[in-house]
Amino acid sequence: ILALAAIAYMVYLIMEHLREAGAIEAQISRQEQEQKNVDLNIQRSESDRDAAKTRVVGMEQEVKQMQTTVDDLQSQISDLNKDKERRGKFRVGGS
Repeated sequence: ILALAAIAYMVYLIMEHLREAGAIEAQISRQEQEQKNVDLNIQRSESDRDAAKTRVVGMEQEVKQMQTTVDDLQSQISDLNKDKERRGKFRVGGS
């Protein structure tokens, strides 16, 4: 009877071990899936960051072009104002 009880206890321990091993394997599987999700999110974030950097570079170039255009237009306005002043002085002096 003692041997039978020992065998029953051993079977219980083996069954308990198998149950816990299965739970641990399920937990490992969930954690691996979570790690894959994290890695995917990191890749997306890096891709978004790179795309944003590219857009910033493009915008910086556009701003430089706009600044050049503004400078040219201001120079033209200044030249026109100088021409107006010269013509105005000439007219005043000629009258």
